[in-house]
Amino acid sequence: MVTKLRHANEHKAVGRLGHSKTIQASKQVGPKPITKREQRELSINAILTSALKLFIRKGYRSTTVEQIATACSLTKGAVYFYFPNKAAVLFALFDEIEDLMINKMAARVAQSGHSMEDKLVALIHSQSQMGLENAERMLLFILMLLEFNGAGDDVESRVKAIYKRYYRAIEKIIRQGKIRGEFRSDVDVKSMSGIIMAINNGTMMEWYCRSDEHSGRELARAGRVIALSGVLKKAHSG
Repeated sequence: MVTKLRHANEHKAVGRLGHSKTIQASKQVGPKPITKREQRELSINAILTSALKLFIRKGYRSTTVEQIATACSLTKGAVYFYFPNKAAVLFALFDEIEDLMINKMAARVAQSGHSMEDKLVALIHSQSQMGLENAERMLLFILMLLEFNGAGDDVESRVKAIYKRYYRAIEKIIRQGKIRGEFRSDVDVKSMSGIIMAINNGTMMEWYCRSDEHSGRELARAGRVIALSGVLKKAHSG
């Protein structure tokens, strides 16, 4: 009888030990609580993502902070906690666009070959890659140029400042290409740079509007081929 009781108690003890280990294990594998910094980053990303889509679909002026908050499942007050006003949300998106469109492009051009053809190809490649990987940001940039053209406010100044940086980068390559004799001489620098810009923007719009009919990569390649064929001197020699 004593032996049976001892065995029963041992069995219960083992069961309790196993149950305790199970609880400890479940605590160990549970999700790690996010920090305040991580929560802040998640909230800001959610706000920017929702605003990006709304600005594209409705336009900046027709989008309200309340709509942005609803789209990302936050309160209106939460949006104002991270951004003082709607313009600050748009300017944060412009900062991302400028980094992708200008800073990363400049780095890629600097690392390319020595010829101006190499540098122009690097610039076009950079913009094509941005269009493929960040199509909505590229489209927002173009749409905001149109919506605020002639507005005379801070938004117009900011978006046109990005545009001018991009244009000057193209213009610099075109001018040097002409000096070196790589690019054709029968079209002036300003016009040639403007056409390169137009091909880039037009390619982006065409792909976004008819993405079901186009391969983004093939359309980008076609834009690059056409741009280079219109610029390079050797394409028109002989």
